[in-house]
Amino acid sequence: MILLLATALEPILKLVSWTLFGDHFLHWKLFKALLAGGIPSGAASCMADAMIYTTPTLAIYLAVLAQVHRRFPENMPITRCRNCKHVLQELHEARCPKCGEPI
Repeated sequence: MILLLATALEPILKLVSWTLFGDHFLHWKLFKALLAGGIPSGAASCMADAMIYTTPTLAIYLAVLAQVHRRFPENMPITRCRNCKHVLQELHEARCPKCGEPI
């Protein structure tokens, strides 16, 4: 669900980013910095465009990744019986199903 939302928001954020920075100061500054670094003008223009377009996309996917990682941690604790070490999941009563130890 979160990934679908992020995929839907990506074009909108790209449009907003391009509207804000596309023909403005940041784009021109990136372009001039790339030219000063010895990159040909055509490549510098493409690279400046890519930086402006890619930044919102990366921000969205990093935020989604952080949310998914927070909701589904890799090392979820496993509850085990103190007596027989049986994994206690989906219990219908407060006893170990294997040895009958109260929990």
